[in-house]
Amino acid sequence: MGEYAFTLRIRGGLDRNTLDALFAAGCSDMAFSGDEHGPVSADIVVQAPSFLEAVLGAIGRIEAVPGLKVEAVDDEAIGGRADTSPDRLVPVVNAALTLRRGEEQLTAAERVELLRLVTV
Repeated sequence: MGEYAFTLRIRGGLDRNTLDALFAAGCSDMAFSGDEHGPVSADIVVQAPSFLEAVLGAIGRIEAVPGLKVEAVDDEAIGGRADTSPDRLVPVVNAALTLRRGEEQLTAAERVELLRLVTV
């Protein structure tokens, strides 16, 4: 298990209800910044088997809250074990987060599954 630090950029706004929902979704270990009008970011330091698992877990917990969508991993704010090469995964993760199917963006579950497939 390694410890990974990164920042996620999130579309949506933060109000008291959203913060309560994030806490209930298991995001109490994340530091959020932003307001009810956005933009929002989450600073995360988490232990996980890999950088990808850390990011996917954080995305899943955040996107469990209605109205929030993770848009990108901030590639300027990454730390972690040197042997995991998170810097190589960030462009892949960010590309998958922005994929669309026609006019419709992929669902959170579809994006997570795609990320698992393309980063194996």
